[in-house]
Amino acid sequence: MADPQQVALPTHLRVQSPVSRLLENVRPSRAVAAGSAPNALAFAGFALLPGAPSRAVGIGLGAAMPVYKLAETVAAPGREELSVILAHPARRGRYLAVDQLSRSIGQALAPAC
Repeated sequence: MADPQQVALPTHLRVQSPVSRLLENVRPSRAVAAGSAPNALAFAGFALLPGAPSRAVGIGLGAAMPVYKLAETVAAPGREELSVILAHPARRGRYLAVDQLSRSIGQALAPAC
C-alpha cells in the first residue's frame, strides 16, 4: 500500500513553499493547531469511505488526500520544532528518535488495521 505522502507528492510540492512562507512567523504550537482542523476533516472523509459505493470511494479519496496533505504540510514543521523545543537538551537525540520511531511504527502498522 502506498504511503499517503507519496500519493499526494505533486500537490505537496506545489503547496509546501507558499504554506511555509505563510507560517514562518507563526508559533509552532499554533501551526500544529492549524493543521489539526484539516487533518480531522480528512480523517472524517476517510472514515465515511468504507460504506460508500465504489465510484464514491475514488471521488472521496481524491478529495480527502489533498486535505490530508495540506494538514501535514501545515502541522509537520511546527510539530518537529516542538519536539526539539520541549526536549531536555541532554536528551534531545532520544526524544527525536522516539518521535520519529513512533511515526514509522504507525506508518508500518496502519495498513494492517
